Amino acid sequence: MAFKRLSNSLKRWFRGDRVIEGIKALSALRFEVSHEALLRWTALLLTLLLAMTVRLLPIRWAFYLSEFDPYYQYRLTKFLVENGFAAWTSWHDFMGWYPYGRNVARLSFPGLPFTAATLYMVLDALGIRIVLPPTLDPLLSDPVFNFCVVFPVAMGTISCLAIYFLGKDIGGEAVGLFSALFLALNPSYIGRTSLGFFDDETVGIFGIILFMIFFLRAVEEKVSFKKSLLYSVASGLSLGYITASWGAARYPIAMTALFTLVLLLMRQYSTRLLVSYGVTFGVTLFICANVPKLGFGFLREATLMPVYGVLLLMCIFEAYSRMRTRRLKVICIGGIIALSIVAFALLWSMGYVKPLEAKFISTLNPFLRSSYPLFESVAEHKPSAWATFYYDLGVGVLFLPLGIFFAVQMGTRRGIFLTIYGLTAIYFASTMIRLTLILAPAVSLLWALAV
Repeated sequence: MAFKRLSNSLKRWFRGDRVIEGIKALSALRFEVSHEALLRWTALLLTLLLAMTVRLLPIRWAFYLSEFDPYYQYRLTKFLVENGFAAWTSWHDFMGWYPYGRNVARLSFPGLPFTAATLYMVLDALGIRIVLPPTLDPLLSDPVFNFCVVFPVAMGTISCLAIYFLGKDIGGEAVGLFSALFLALNPSYIGRTSLGFFDDETVGIFGIILFMIFFLRAVEEKVSFKKSLLYSVASGLSLGYITASWGAARYPIAMTALFTLVLLLMRQYSTRLLVSYGVTFGVTLFICANVPKLGFGFLREATLMPVYGVLLLMCIFEAYSRMRTRRLKVICIGGIIALSIVAFALLWSMGYVKPLEAKFISTLNPFLRSSYPLFESVAEHKPSAWATFYYDLGVGVLFLPLGIFFAVQMGTRRGIFLTIYGLTAIYFASTMIRLTLILAPAVSLLWALAV
């Protein structure tokens, strides 16, 4: 009887009308994809696959970490995985500098090892591990080591995806797709994100691209104030992440201050710009003050003086727009400027403003290199030869000035930012060969815009 009742209920369930209704319900859930969207996402997927494949090519020689710094970063990551993140602040590594050792938290950027350790723990919790067959190399039996070897490839591929969205914001779908393709095949960027190159640059360039996406969206006037505030917080977190990961974070900080100053000179000031700029650097400096390697001393560095100056200038603009009488405007603004100049002079004379390090001064002014023989002795600090640009960019050298021309012609804030980024990146890549890495995203964007 039970079997008969079950068969009758199944018959009622599978009646023709019920089946037809179920099919209709399923058909309503189908996704409609246009031919254009299918081509776009296929092209992007192939570009990311190409970026990953090119960076995996060193595996033909061996599965290992290249250079010295990646092994040190691997040691930091393994310590965090085994001891937790809280142990970072109290770790005095006696195996680092014999015999006194060193305070790791005050001498190392935490960005890369914290990122790698977090991702490794998440994947490990999901049961995903990179396990290789046993060989003569004992390091290959360590899943953390294997993860660190593969990590640069993953970050390089994700950066190509990020620059697609940045290029899309600047010039549309075509610019985004070409930007991702050109960055995927850029020799300078491949060299720093290939298999085994586990160093700060792997997360540094990704952070710079992410920061530019959020900051340019934050200062866009068409975006609602609520979204602008959210983008400002996101850009501040991204810039803070870069400063906690890479010493070259001083470049996007200074470039953002320069970009904002250019907007003020072009009479494009708005309260939205002041809020976005203030929130971005407020979040960034809060993060910097809590990174042991930087601390509050970083807030007194000469690099940040232009940031404070531009912020003060915008506050003057805001005060000027809100004051009614001309006399009151002149008195208040003159007093603010005079007090700022006197305060800065006093702080500088008393030594509260920290000067730039030798490598940053030599990058800004390459004619001072002879004054720093220790800096000059490092090969990656040498000025770039013309052949370096031809080797890295190829035919892109011809498209670079065209891209700058079209970026200027756009007249938008994104176009202005891209122009400043391109010109400053070309200059710094010329003064130090290592900074061709920073030039790579700028070239990819300008080349794509020209095409």
